[in-house]
Amino acid sequence: MAYRPVRRLVHECTPAISVALCGIERAASAAWRTLDGPQLTTDGHVSGAVFGRALGKRVDVRLSQSGEDAHMRDSDGKMTGAMTDLDPNDFKSFRDVCKGLPGVKPRLLQNRLREALVRGEGLTLGAEQVTHGELRELFVTAYRGLYEVYVVSPKGARILVRLYRAGVLETPPKEVSTELLKYLDSEDALRAKAQARRDRERAYREKVENPESITESEFTFSLLNEVFWKQGLKGDSSMVLDGITVTKSVTPYLSNSGKSRDFRVAFSWVGRDGKRHCAEKPSIYEGNRRNDEERNFGLPE
Repeated sequence: MAYRPVRRLVHECTPAISVALCGIERAASAAWRTLDGPQLTTDGHVSGAVFGRALGKRVDVRLSQSGEDAHMRDSDGKMTGAMTDLDPNDFKSFRDVCKGLPGVKPRLLQNRLREALVRGEGLTLGAEQVTHGELRELFVTAYRGLYEVYVVSPKGARILVRLYRAGVLETPPKEVSTELLKYLDSEDALRAKAQARRDRERAYREKVENPESITESEFTFSLLNEVFWKQGLKGDSSMVLDGITVTKSVTPYLSNSGKSRDFRVAFSWVGRDGKRHCAEKPSIYEGNRRNDEERNFGLPE
């Protein structure tokens, strides 16, 4: 069965290493399966290997225990990416960066830069030189919902501003927007934002692993659902959390064709305020004809 190896490795490493591994997964463009590792080397690094679906080759992973020195080398010996403790999902899109550069045509510029990146070369624009490593800062992989997109790191934005002010982007330079200027030096703020997110995620995982630490005020559907699954309670069941009995009910619903089904999952409890509470996920089929006694005629059995 295919799975994302880096997400598996994350649970086996220190927090700092986990951050770098998550970044490596994005840089590898959805790594598909684990080949080796992770293994702690004698020089204080963690190494392993993943197979990149987009890269089509083995990618060896090597990073320091601090997570500050992470990189990948493919089977041809070429460096394929470098990550820091910043989260690319916090970066601006190429179009958003270009909004701060009056007169720049983002699609034309991005295509030109991408062509140089794909060729594995740097780029000369007038008297300005852009190295291949700098080009990679303009095409960092991130995710918007379920979609993989390219974003621009603050370092990449500084490169674009440099080119713009040098007048080599085929448009007379004007004043760069204040918003973009703030983004150029936003690494510390983005680093703090990413760390806060990791802290929340770590605290959440600790709650799942230690349900006795959960208080009633923290009861949410997602947390309760994960806790019940962790305890092996997959159907109708109940457990005591914070001295309160929480009951889980699972109700199946069929599609109109009868070929698919989805479940309504609800957690209910009587709180310390004496009132009944419920956290639930409705079924996507709850409101269709098959599940309505007044409209369910004529459907296939």
